[in-house]
Amino acid sequence: MGITPNFTRADVRNAIKAKIVQYRNAVTNRLQYAGEQFINLARSVDTYTDRTGNLRNSIGYMILYNGKVKAQSFGSGGKGPKEGKKIAKQIALEIPGGFVLVGVAGMNYAAAVEARGKDVITGSSQEVEVLLKRALRNLNKNFNV
Repeated sequence: MGITPNFTRADVRNAIKAKIVQYRNAVTNRLQYAGEQFINLARSVDTYTDRTGNLRNSIGYMILYNGKVKAQSFGSGGKGPKEGKKIAKQIALEIPGGFVLVGVAGMNYAAAVEARGKDVITGSSQEVEVLLKRALRNLNKNFNV
């Protein structure tokens, strides 16, 4: 007389797959929140004059998982969003796999503005890095396996 399981190997595999999907969704949600914070912080900085609106509209983020875009957000209007998406995709494709959050200011003169001592995305990226590390650490600590 032995113990008879009330589940099959397929049940175990399906339960593991479901947990993996749940974890990936949780990571994506945290990355998306961090991306939105990045945009809000960067666009709220008032250290430079954006005459055309292109620079602020080029600020955005892209989340990829194994090279596939999961979420993105950029401004609207002008050529800023298009440039931001193009640069984010180029950067993201340099990273081989896994989750990637890319925050950018896509206009080609963004670095020149930063070089003049103006904060375009440096400050917000540093703040969001701290926020994201904390969020992922808490996720990993509290995720029920």
